[in-house]
Amino acid sequence: MDLGTKLHLRRKINGETLKEQSEIFGVSINTIWRWEQGISKPRACNVKKIAHHYGITNEQLFEESNLVHPKSEQQLLHVFRGLSPPNQAKVLNFIDGLKPDYL
Repeated sequence: MDLGTKLHLRRKINGETLKEQSEIFGVSINTIWRWEQGISKPRACNVKKIAHHYGITNEQLFEESNLVHPKSEQQLLHVFRGLSPPNQAKVLNFIDGLKPDYL
């Protein structure tokens, strides 16, 4: 999973808007969008802010492993199980759209 996809997914998981993240990281909404689209990458000073915001190290942000912390996975599962079947289907469709073509 590339950095842009991880950032987009994390923003969605946290329920944050582009505007909220722009305020948190001190950059424009357009900048957040460009990061998520893979058009640009965050500068080192922003990488530190992003990693701190998510409670991970700078290195973990760029690792190929999952950006989602195990505690977050438990929270996601709990929320997912509480959804109605139609809303569970919407979540699964959304996640399916995030997968790379090779999976």
